[in-house]
Amino acid sequence: MKEVDMENHIICTETRPLRYGLDLFLTCIVWLLFISLLALSLIKFFNPEILGEEVIHRLKVYFYFSCLNAIGLIIWATYNRLRFRYERRKNAQRIQLPNLMVSLDVDADTFMELQKAQRIVVTHNDHGQIQKVTRL
Repeated sequence: MKEVDMENHIICTETRPLRYGLDLFLTCIVWLLFISLLALSLIKFFNPEILGEEVIHRLKVYFYFSCLNAIGLIIWATYNRLRFRYERRKNAQRIQLPNLMVSLDVDADTFMELQKAQRIVVTHNDHGQIQKVTRL
């Protein structure tokens, strides 16, 4: 039986702090661009000479309500972020290599093919068991 490297996990879902920071930074930039474009278009749209005072007042009420709604959603998201500081879902239990091969019903060579290849074709029999693994 061949020695199999246990560091090559089939699924990896860890979030790195640098990736999270980059996502947060880019999201803030996009939101600032969106808000600035929205503000510029609203300034041009809210011309009292064209629309009239009553329409502008009603649009302002809708705008303030949507801003209040956005603030509420941001507060709710921040609350959830603080409440669940860590990943809510627990990591999957690590299965020992022999148990994993038994559960997949494959030998060590087939398991190594599953681990090494980036693209594969898996051939199953009528009962759903793996018969053959072919790299593409």
